[in-house]
Amino acid sequence: MIVSIKDLSEFLQEWYNDDDLGLPVDQMAIPSYAARPLVDLWREIGRLTIPYEYDMPGPLATQNRLVSPGKLKHLGGLVPFAFENQNVWTWCHEFGAKADNPKVITEGPASTQNDQHIYLTEFLISFVLEETVFFSWDRYERHSDEKRRSMFNDCTENVISEDNHSIKTNAKRTLLLNDHGSEEGLYVGERALARERWSVIRAKSPQPKSAEAFGSIKALFGKLKF
Repeated sequence: MIVSIKDLSEFLQEWYNDDDLGLPVDQMAIPSYAARPLVDLWREIGRLTIPYEYDMPGPLATQNRLVSPGKLKHLGGLVPFAFENQNVWTWCHEFGAKADNPKVITEGPASTQNDQHIYLTEFLISFVLEETVFFSWDRYERHSDEKRRSMFNDCTENVISEDNHSIKTNAKRTLLLNDHGSEEGLYVGERALARERWSVIRAKSPQPKSAEAFGSIKALFGKLKF
Protein backbone atom coordinates (compact mmCIF):
# COMPACT_ATOMS: atom_id res chain seq x y z
CA MET A 1 0.00 0.00 0.00
CA ILE A 2 1.10 3.56 -0.69
CA VAL A 3 0.75 5.48 2.55
CA SER A 4 3.70 7.89 2.38
CA ILE A 5 5.50 10.11 -0.14
CA LYS A 6 8.38 7.64 -0.02
CA ASP A 7 6.06 4.77 -0.94
CA LEU A 8 4.70 6.87 -3.78
CA SER A 9 8.20 7.60 -5.02
CA GLU A 10 9.15 3.93 -5.06
CA PHE A 11 6.01 3.04 -7.01
CA LEU A 12 6.64 5.76 -9.60
CA GLN A 13 10.32 4.92 -9.99
CA GLU A 14 9.22 1.46 -11.10
CA TRP A 15 6.31 2.82 -13.15
CA TYR A 16 8.55 5.14 -15.17
CA ASN A 17 11.66 2.94 -14.99
CA ASP A 18 13.56 5.91 -13.60
CA ASP A 19 15.22 6.00 -10.19
CA ASP A 20 16.17 9.69 -10.47
CA LEU A 21 12.84 11.51 -10.30
CA GLY A 22 13.72 13.85 -7.45
CA LEU A 23 14.87 17.46 -7.38
CA PRO A 24 17.77 18.75 -5.23
CA VAL A 25 15.45 20.78 -3.04
CA ASP A 26 18.18 21.49 -0.49
CA GLN A 27 19.99 23.46 -3.21
CA MET A 28 16.89 25.25 -4.51
CA ALA A 29 15.12 28.40 -3.42
CA ILE A 30 12.06 26.64 -2.04
CA PRO A 31 9.60 29.13 -0.50
CA SER A 32 9.70 28.91 3.27
CA TYR A 33 5.90 28.68 3.38
CA ALA A 34 5.82 25.42 1.40
CA ALA A 35 4.39 22.69 3.64
CA ARG A 36 6.67 19.78 4.41
CA PRO A 37 4.76 17.15 2.36
CA LEU A 38 5.14 19.34 -0.74
CA VAL A 39 8.87 19.68 -0.19
CA ASP A 40 9.15 15.94 0.42
CA LEU A 41 7.26 15.28 -2.81
CA TRP A 42 9.56 17.56 -4.83
CA ARG A 43 12.57 15.88 -3.26
CA GLU A 44 11.30 12.45 -4.29
CA ILE A 45 9.51 13.00 -7.63
CA GLY A 46 9.86 16.70 -8.42
CA ARG A 47 11.17 16.15 -11.95
CA LEU A 48 7.67 15.03 -12.91
CA THR A 49 6.39 18.55 -12.17
CA ILE A 50 8.87 20.40 -14.40
CA PRO A 51 6.78 20.50 -17.63
CA TYR A 52 4.21 22.54 -15.69
CA GLU A 53 6.86 25.29 -15.35
CA TYR A 54 6.41 25.79 -19.09
CA ASP A 55 2.62 25.29 -19.27
CA MET A 56 3.03 21.96 -21.04
CA PRO A 57 1.31 18.64 -20.35
CA GLY A 58 3.40 16.25 -18.32
CA PRO A 59 3.13 13.44 -15.78
CA LEU A 60 1.60 15.80 -13.20
CA ALA A 61 -0.07 18.24 -15.58
CA THR A 62 -2.11 16.18 -18.02
CA GLN A 63 -5.58 16.54 -16.48
CA ASN A 64 -5.18 18.68 -13.37
CA ARG A 65 -1.91 20.32 -12.38
CA LEU A 66 0.44 20.09 -9.42
CA VAL A 67 2.82 22.99 -8.95
CA SER A 68 6.55 22.78 -9.40
CA PRO A 69 8.77 24.67 -6.94
CA GLY A 70 9.06 27.61 -9.34
CA LYS A 71 5.29 27.98 -9.60
CA LEU A 72 4.42 28.04 -5.90
CA LYS A 73 3.01 31.36 -4.70
CA HIS A 74 0.91 32.44 -1.77
CA LEU A 75 -2.30 34.41 -2.03
CA GLY A 76 -3.07 36.07 1.23
CA GLY A 77 -3.54 33.37 3.82
CA LEU A 78 -3.53 30.47 1.37
CA VAL A 79 -0.87 28.60 -0.62
CA PRO A 80 -2.38 27.10 -3.81
CA PHE A 81 -0.49 23.95 -4.81
CA ALA A 82 -2.82 22.21 -7.29
CA PHE A 83 -5.28 23.40 -9.92
CA GLU A 84 -8.25 21.82 -11.68
CA ASN A 85 -7.98 21.74 -15.46
CA GLN A 86 -10.55 24.51 -16.03
CA ASN A 87 -9.27 26.60 -13.13
CA VAL A 88 -12.60 26.28 -11.33
CA TRP A 89 -11.20 24.43 -8.32
CA THR A 90 -7.96 25.10 -6.49
CA TRP A 91 -6.40 23.13 -3.64
CA CYS A 92 -4.45 24.99 -0.99
CA HIS A 93 -2.95 24.79 2.45
CA GLU A 94 -2.84 27.63 4.94
CA PHE A 95 0.01 30.11 4.73
CA GLY A 96 2.32 29.56 7.67
CA ALA A 97 0.83 26.16 8.49
CA LYS A 98 2.85 24.77 11.38
CA ALA A 99 1.59 21.20 11.20
CA ASP A 100 3.83 18.66 9.49
CA ASN A 101 0.80 17.49 7.54
CA PRO A 102 -1.69 20.38 7.26
CA LYS A 103 -5.28 20.10 6.18
CA VAL A 104 -6.22 20.73 2.56
CA ILE A 105 -8.51 23.63 1.74
CA THR A 106 -10.55 23.45 -1.47
CA GLU A 107 -11.46 26.73 -3.13
CA GLY A 108 -14.31 26.67 -5.63
CA PRO A 109 -17.18 28.75 -6.98
CA ALA A 110 -18.76 31.16 -4.51
CA SER A 111 -17.32 29.52 -1.42
CA THR A 112 -14.31 28.05 0.29
CA GLN A 113 -14.66 24.51 1.54
CA ASN A 114 -12.33 23.29 4.24
CA ASP A 115 -11.88 19.55 3.77
CA GLN A 116 -11.49 18.79 7.44
CA HIS A 117 -10.72 15.12 6.96
CA ILE A 118 -8.24 15.44 4.07
CA TYR A 119 -4.62 16.02 4.97
CA LEU A 120 -1.93 17.10 2.55
CA THR A 121 0.03 13.85 2.34
CA GLU A 122 -3.12 11.82 1.74
CA PHE A 123 -4.30 14.31 -0.88
CA LEU A 124 -0.96 14.37 -2.72
CA ILE A 125 -0.81 10.59 -2.96
CA SER A 126 -4.29 10.37 -4.47
CA PHE A 127 -3.75 13.36 -6.74
CA VAL A 128 -0.43 12.10 -8.12
CA LEU A 129 -1.77 8.61 -8.76
CA GLU A 130 -4.82 9.97 -10.58
CA GLU A 131 -2.59 12.16 -12.75
CA THR A 132 -0.33 9.18 -13.40
CA VAL A 133 -3.33 7.32 -14.82
CA PHE A 134 -4.22 10.20 -17.15
CA PHE A 135 -0.61 10.58 -18.33
CA SER A 136 -0.45 6.83 -19.01
CA TRP A 137 -3.88 6.49 -20.57
CA ASP A 138 -4.32 5.77 -24.28
CA ARG A 139 -6.79 8.44 -25.33
CA TYR A 140 -6.87 7.09 -28.85
CA GLU A 141 -8.36 3.81 -27.58
CA ARG A 142 -6.22 1.51 -29.69
CA HIS A 143 -7.55 -1.46 -27.74
CA SER A 144 -10.78 -3.26 -28.53
CA ASP A 145 -13.65 -3.02 -26.05
CA GLU A 146 -12.95 -6.62 -25.04
CA LYS A 147 -9.28 -5.86 -24.36
CA ARG A 148 -10.13 -2.74 -22.40
CA ARG A 149 -12.63 -4.63 -20.27
CA SER A 150 -10.02 -7.31 -19.62
CA MET A 151 -7.56 -4.63 -18.50
CA PHE A 152 -10.16 -3.11 -16.18
CA ASN A 153 -10.99 -6.51 -14.70
CA ASP A 154 -7.31 -7.30 -14.10
CA CYS A 155 -6.99 -4.30 -11.77
CA THR A 156 -8.20 -5.77 -8.50
CA GLU A 157 -5.56 -4.64 -5.98
CA ASN A 158 -6.17 -1.42 -4.05
CA VAL A 159 -3.12 0.82 -4.14
CA ILE A 160 -3.75 3.34 -1.36
CA SER A 161 -5.65 1.37 1.28
CA GLU A 162 -8.08 -1.49 1.68
CA ASP A 163 -10.89 1.04 2.08
CA ASN A 164 -9.96 3.22 -0.90
CA HIS A 165 -11.15 1.56 -4.10
CA SER A 166 -10.59 4.49 -6.49
CA ILE A 167 -7.03 3.55 -7.52
CA LYS A 168 -6.24 -0.07 -8.33
CA THR A 169 -3.49 -2.01 -10.05
CA ASN A 170 -3.00 -5.49 -11.43
CA ALA A 171 -0.79 -8.23 -9.98
CA LYS A 172 2.18 -7.26 -12.16
CA ARG A 173 1.73 -3.53 -11.51
CA THR A 174 1.71 -2.82 -15.24
CA LEU A 175 -1.74 -1.20 -15.18
CA LEU A 176 -3.22 1.54 -13.02
CA LEU A 177 -6.98 2.04 -12.83
CA ASN A 178 -8.78 5.19 -11.77
CA ASP A 179 -12.36 4.18 -10.97
CA HIS A 180 -14.94 6.95 -10.52
CA GLY A 181 -17.76 4.49 -10.02
CA SER A 182 -19.27 4.27 -13.49
CA GLU A 183 -18.51 2.74 -16.86
CA GLU A 184 -17.73 6.20 -18.24
CA GLY A 185 -15.45 6.95 -15.31
CA LEU A 186 -13.05 4.05 -15.78
CA TYR A 187 -9.58 5.06 -16.92
CA VAL A 188 -6.67 2.67 -17.10
CA GLY A 189 -3.05 3.75 -17.49
CA GLU A 190 -0.42 1.49 -19.01
CA ARG A 191 3.09 1.34 -17.60
CA ALA A 192 4.63 0.68 -21.01
CA LEU A 193 3.00 3.79 -22.46
CA ALA A 194 4.06 5.89 -19.47
CA ARG A 195 7.66 4.77 -19.84
CA GLU A 196 7.62 5.55 -23.54
CA ARG A 197 6.26 9.05 -23.01
CA TRP A 198 8.47 9.87 -20.04
CA SER A 199 11.64 8.61 -21.72
CA VAL A 200 11.08 11.02 -24.61
CA ILE A 201 10.47 13.96 -22.27
CA ARG A 202 13.37 12.96 -20.02
CA ALA A 203 15.83 12.65 -22.91
CA LYS A 204 15.05 16.13 -24.22
CA SER A 205 15.37 17.98 -20.94
CA PRO A 206 13.67 17.04 -17.68
CA GLN A 207 14.64 20.39 -16.17
CA PRO A 208 15.05 22.97 -18.94
CA LYS A 209 16.81 26.15 -17.91
CA SER A 210 17.01 28.20 -21.12
CA ALA A 211 14.78 29.60 -23.84
CA GLU A 212 16.34 27.15 -26.27
CA ALA A 213 15.50 24.22 -24.02
CA PHE A 214 11.97 25.58 -23.61
CA GLY A 215 11.59 25.67 -27.41
CA SER A 216 12.65 22.04 -27.74
CA ILE A 217 10.21 20.99 -25.03
CA LYS A 218 7.37 22.92 -26.71
CA ALA A 219 8.11 21.29 -30.06
CA LEU A 220 8.30 17.89 -28.40
CA PHE A 221 4.88 18.18 -26.78
CA GLY A 222 3.41 19.14 -30.13
CA LYS A 223 4.40 15.72 -31.43
CA LEU A 224 3.39 13.57 -28.48
CA LYS A 225 -0.14 12.22 -28.38
CA PHE A 226 -1.87 12.55 -24.99
